[in-house]
Amino acid sequence: MIKRQVGTMACMCCGHEIPVKQGENGTINAACPWCDFPAYAKAGTEAHRIILGRMKTSKAPEPEAAPTPEPAPRAKPAPRLPAPEQQQEQIAAPARKRNSIFDLG
Repeated sequence: MIKRQVGTMACMCCGHEIPVKQGENGTINAACPWCDFPAYAKAGTEAHRIILGRMKTSKAPEPEAAPTPEPAPRAKPAPRLPAPEQQQEQIAAPARKRNSIFDLG
């Protein structure tokens, strides 16, 4: 999951300035690398609103543009099915006699 830095804030435990990162789904990660205080908040929760209220926004560098993906190769067309008349003829044909040890009866 790609996370981007959206600001900084003081750690709620030790007071060090820590980066606040946000994931693709809106979850905020403000875990402190100095005291290992875990601070995670899903979007729409009270914890999310508290962290956003304490956060100082900063102009983080824009993530590098991902290279343009190659266009997907075209799918091969599906094989053509025989016309309904031809299918009827194949079904109506008598079954050939099979020779195996089970036919010896």
